Amino acid sequence: MEFGRVRIAQPSITENDGRKDKLFPYMARLRKTTYSCQIFVHVTLKKYKITDDGRESLIDQTEFDRMPLGKSALPRPARL
Repeated sequence: MEFGRVRIAQPSITENDGRKDKLFPYMARLRKTTYSCQIFVHVTLKKYKITDDGRESLIDQTEFDRMPLGKSALPRPARL
């Protein structure tokens, strides 16, 4: 398994009608919600077979471009 590029999505919020909007720190503060974003990673899964002479032979390779890794809370800017 190889991990590649990590991507951090822009914070967003899903409204009651299913629509997604950008989330800004002041909006999170007003709604009393966490200012967070999704984290994705590129993963390459390789399957090998060990031959009779002890060498590894690649038999399959699968790539996942945007595998969800989780969510991360972002620090809110200081209030003035």
